[in-house]
Amino acid sequence: MAGPLACLTYVLAGVAGVPWFANGSARLVGATFGYPAGMTIASAIAGELSCRGGDLTSGRVIATMLLATITVYAVGVPWLALSLHLGMGAALSAGLFPFLPGDALKVLIAAGLLPVAWRLRGEAPSPGGGPAISGWRRRLR
Repeated sequence: MAGPLACLTYVLAGVAGVPWFANGSARLVGATFGYPAGMTIASAIAGELSCRGGDLTSGRVIATMLLATITVYAVGVPWLALSLHLGMGAALSAGLFPFLPGDALKVLIAAGLLPVAWRLRGEAPSPGGGPAISGWRRRLR
C-alpha cells in the first residue's frame, strides 16, 4: 500500500502546484498525466507481487517489472493519444518506443540486484521454490 500512496502523493502534489510533471507543468489534465496515473496502478501491482515473492529471483523480478511497466504504458499511451489527438502509431512512437531501452535496462539491473539484496538479508527463496517471506514483509501485506 505504500507504493500507491507515494504515487498518489506525487500526483496530488503536482496537481497542487509542484512543477514536476512534463515540462515543469503542474496540472491535472495534461498529455502525459496518464503515466503518473499508470504508475499509481503499477505500484499497487508490483507491491502486491513483491509481497508474494515477486522480487526474490531474477525471473520473478523480470515478470513483476514487465507487468508493472506494461501497466504504466497501458494507461499512459492511450491518455497521450487522446490528449494530443494522435493515432495509436504516433502515440506509441512518442510515448513508448523511445523509453523502452531505458526500461529494459532498469528491469535488468533490478533483476540482478534484488535477488542479491534479499540473499544478503537472508530472505532467499526457500528450497522448494516458494518465496521465503519474513515477518516484516508479511506485515506489509
